[in-house]
Amino acid sequence: MPESFAYQWFRDGAQIAGATGKTHTPAENDTYSCRVAASNEAGSASQTSSAFELRSNKFTFGKLKLNK
Repeated sequence: MPESFAYQWFRDGAQIAGATGKTHTPAENDTYSCRVAASNEAGSASQTSSAFELRSNKFTFGKLKLNK
């Protein structure tokens, strides 16, 4: 059974400096993944998540027209 976990987040395949928590809130649209390493007396193992793409769901309206 794991005694500790270590997390590292990646943006477009590169490590994100300081992003070592269980969660990460991205500031920009890009492709993200996370590596989790589990350790105990017997050793450690790690696994990296599938990459996921963050896309903004923000949208804007052009000039609105009154429908007469």
